[in-house]
Amino acid sequence: MNSAHAVVDTYRKQQIMTASPGQLVLLLYSSARTRLRRALTSLAAGDAKSATDQLARVQDIVTELMVTLDPKGGAISDNLFRLYEYMTFRLVNARVRPDPAPIQEVSKLMAVLHEAWEQAVQRTGTAGQNGRPEVGELA
Repeated sequence: MNSAHAVVDTYRKQQIMTASPGQLVLLLYSSARTRLRRALTSLAAGDAKSATDQLARVQDIVTELMVTLDPKGGAISDNLFRLYEYMTFRLVNARVRPDPAPIQEVSKLMAVLHEAWEQAVQRTGTAGQNGRPEVGELA
């Protein structure tokens, strides 16, 4: 690894280690959105393997988002879990049959969730346990 890559890698690790739980969720959404854009670009260029690799990484991110949900979080957690399940289903569709439509759909959903989390973290200045704003913080 050259020195520029080492600096970027060190910066990313430091960013993750010092992030609040809410900021970690934002980093996950941001990474997923970047990888979805890369998948669409790869697909348009005819590189289905690269697109599939990017989509697999997005699936990993969605899985991480699912496991961080509080099972006692009520309707918000339940609804997010169902949405993440749907995203996973659509990502599998896109991996099995390279098609930009499910990728674009998941990308739009990620954008909405990312924006909502940004607003929640900004409003509260922090997020609740495991990166979830407390229910009262969302109202």
